Amino acid sequence: MPKERLDRAALLRSFSFPTRGARDFYIALIGKLLFVLAMYAVTGYELYILTDHFVLDAAAAAAMIATIAGIQTIGSLVTGVIAGPLSDRLGRRKVMVVASAVLLAAALLVPAVWDDSVSMIVFAVFGLGIAFGVFNAVDQALNFDVLPDPSTAAKDLGILNMANTGGQILGPVVMAFAVTSFGGYDAGFWISAGIALVAAVLISFVRKVR
Repeated sequence: MPKERLDRAALLRSFSFPTRGARDFYIALIGKLLFVLAMYAVTGYELYILTDHFVLDAAAAAAMIATIAGIQTIGSLVTGVIAGPLSDRLGRRKVMVVASAVLLAAALLVPAVWDDSVSMIVFAVFGLGIAFGVFNAVDQALNFDVLPDPSTAAKDLGILNMANTGGQILGPVVMAFAVTSFGGYDAGFWISAGIALVAAVLISFVRKVR
């Protein structure tokens, strides 16, 4: 890339949000934020969910967290390796991202309706392993496809990455609000599932990507 002169206009462009042809960009941004938020509302509170909600002792909770982490790591890697090439072959991004958000919502409801710590393993398999693996592999490709201006791709991808960090920050806040305002973790699971479904609906409105 040719070196651009650094002046006030260039500096403003470097920190400005896109405004032209950016409809799908912002839909993808908010959809990513909500997906990550829904997932981290639970994963950020795993220890307290296991000890306070499912009443496991410290040793059992630690073992369960290690198991969940292993399932997430292996499951998302395997699923991502499959989902990425499959998305390329089918020429489909949006449908796979929407499906991953719906699957995450369903997985989040398992601990809400099944009052057993094993439900967190089910959530890990389908939510953290499969849904997150598909989302992680395909959503980034969708993000590239909705960039409004190739000349500002790096900046705009940085803005999209704010959804990742923002979701990780806000997720535990949502769970804390649910627990303190609605009387327990069950409400947090239901609210998180609802947020994941909103993410699915939003992403389905993207027009540029199939």
